[in-house]
Amino acid sequence: MSHKQIRKLILIFALIVIVCSCEEKIIKSDIEIITEKENAEVATGLKNDTIILGFYFGMTESQVLEKFLDLSISKKVYLNNETQFQYDFFFNYPKKATASFASEYFQEKLYKMTLILVSEEVSTAMKLLQLKLIELFNDKYGFFFIKKESLLRIRNDDFDVIWINGNRKIEIIEGYSDVRIVYTNIIDEREFKRVSEEKEKLKIEEVIKDI
Repeated sequence: MSHKQIRKLILIFALIVIVCSCEEKIIKSDIEIITEKENAEVATGLKNDTIILGFYFGMTESQVLEKFLDLSISKKVYLNNETQFQYDFFFNYPKKATASFASEYFQEKLYKMTLILVSEEVSTAMKLLQLKLIELFNDKYGFFFIKKESLLRIRNDDFDVIWINGNRKIEIIEGYSDVRIVYTNIIDEREFKRVSEEKEKLKIEEVIKDI
């Protein structure tokens, strides 16, 4: 291999390292910006516990079920064949997207609710559905706080958007076959992570003792 070829390979390698370093900084920067915003909003003491359809952070599992039953009586939600509650979003195009629900609890209180949306009209174009949802949420909550690289990163142009207000964070995440709207109580999520990490640490310490 000639000296010229070697220099060329070194240059290519250096460029790859620089690009990778820049991507890492961008991702880290997003995380830092989001964390700083969360800290600032939590520091205000503003409680924003509302979610969607009258659900709110702090509900017990039985209260959530009771709320679903009330909403089904008023025909706001309905049961599908798999006995899951669902809610329909309507747009000009796609005309409809159907959402199912996933609830997460910490210390028996609701701290996160995820809506998983699919649409037969755009089954292979989730980006369009995500953009329609962003438009709706911008109208309701104002322009989103940040657009960041997607957690799922299926395609290079994938991104998530986030609104942060008080203790509430709302994310719209594009997936391969669905789009997810995630409502999170920031304070409870942090406490949940702290407790989970402590439990994990104790398990590891126990294993170390056992071996």
